[in-house]
This record gives sequence, C-alpha cells and structure tokens, in this order.
Amino acid sequence: MSKWLKTLEKMGLVQLEEGDAPAAQTSPDTKEDLDSLTIDIDRMTRELEGFSAEEEEEIKITVKEPSVAPPQSPAGTRLDSETIDSTFRVRDLSKIYEEAAIEPSPYPIERMVRLLDGLKAMPENMRLQAVKAMDLADDTWTIEDSILDGQRKAQAVSNERTRILKQLQSRTQHIEEEKQKQSEYLSQMTAEIQLQIAELERILEEETKLVATQKAELDAELSATQHAYEETDFALKNRLESIKKVITSIQK
Repeated sequence: MSKWLKTLEKMGLVQLEEGDAPAAQTSPDTKEDLDSLTIDIDRMTRELEGFSAEEEEEIKITVKEPSVAPPQSPAGTRLDSETIDSTFRVRDLSKIYEEAAIEPSPYPIERMVRLLDGLKAMPENMRLQAVKAMDLADDTWTIEDSILDGQRKAQAVSNERTRILKQLQSRTQHIEEEKQKQSEYLSQMTAEIQLQIAELERILEEETKLVATQKAELDAELSATQHAYEETDFALKNRLESIKKVITSIQK
C-alpha cells in the first residue's frame, strides 16, 4: 500500500478495507532468488509509483464525502409568470372604489365624462356653460357632486398605484437579497474548494519527495545487493575453478 493512499485515508478522502496490504517479501536464499532479485526490486519500484495489477484488483477504495460539508446553495423563492401577472394586473375599478368605501354620487364622474364627450363638438367655454345650465335645470345633482366623486375616485386610483409600487419595491428588495446570498455562497464555496486544492497539492508534494527518497534508498539497496552478489559469485567461481583443477590433475 502506498503512502499516498494512507495519507488520503487519514484525511478522510478515501477508505481502505482491511487486508488491502500486499504480503511481505522474503529474503533471497538461493542463487535463483539472487538472479530474480533485480526483477523483484524493479517491480517494487514501480509499485511505489502506483499499484500493481494485483493491487488494483484487490484494493477496494470507497470515496468518502469531505469532512466539512460545503455550504448549501440558497434556494430562495421564485414567482412564476402567472403569479407576477396576477399581482400587477389592473384590477376592476369598481372593486377598487368599493375597498375605498366611496359612496354613490348623484352625478358620478363617469357620467360627467360621457356628457363632456357628447359635447366635444362645442368649444370648451360653451361646453362649460352647457353643463352649468343643466345643473341649474336639475335639482337632483350639482357639478360639485361630480367633482367630489371624481376626487374620491382619483384618490382611490392613486392609492392603488402606491400599493402596487410597494409590492414592486418589496419584491425588488427580496430579489436583490437573494442575489447577494448567491454571491456570498459562491465566494464561500470557492474558498472551500481552493483550500482543498491547496491541501491536496501539499500532500502531493510531500508524497513526491517521499517516493523520490524511497526510490533512492532502493537504488542503494540494489547496488549493495549486486555488489554482495558479485563478491560471493567471484569467490564461488574461484572455488569452482580450484576444484576443477584438482579433479583434472587427479584424472591424469
């Protein structure tokens, strides 16, 4: 098992199951073992840089969630187009006047509008004189009744405009607050990810240095092993030649 996996396991990024460590290697005792020593050491060197084929099949890695949960994205509240349209749709004027508690008028402003529209062919001063004449001829209403009704209804319509303006301002403030939350979330999430990247880069640097050190130690071990082998083989070779000489001299 590489140091890299052990470190990731300590960080809580991976989880290794028991029995994942490869079996220990025995020391070479025979000449055949010495002959294959170079191959074994080369394989060990490759394993320091990754996994062998057997380890890839045997080691089971379970990726774990980060120990510190990332901040949750603020969902906020959204209004669909139908709700927006219903909120700002022009309401029936009779409903607005009813909510304003406007009393019935002897001569409503709407009736005065129709009257003036019917007299639009006349000059403006003549229309006014005609309206005043009608007022004097009918005791059931006065021009002041129509003016008062118009003032009350104008105030009701003005109040309705103020109401929908406040709704717009309230929704605008809410949306700006939601946008600010999204910006704060993105900043926090970016900082969290950058910290994790920095930590992983630090671990990678340490593991790279560790592997380089271990490879150097293995190279030194291999050099010492080969030197010991050469000395032993040289001594055995000389002994073999000496024995062969004795045998040859006896056979003559």
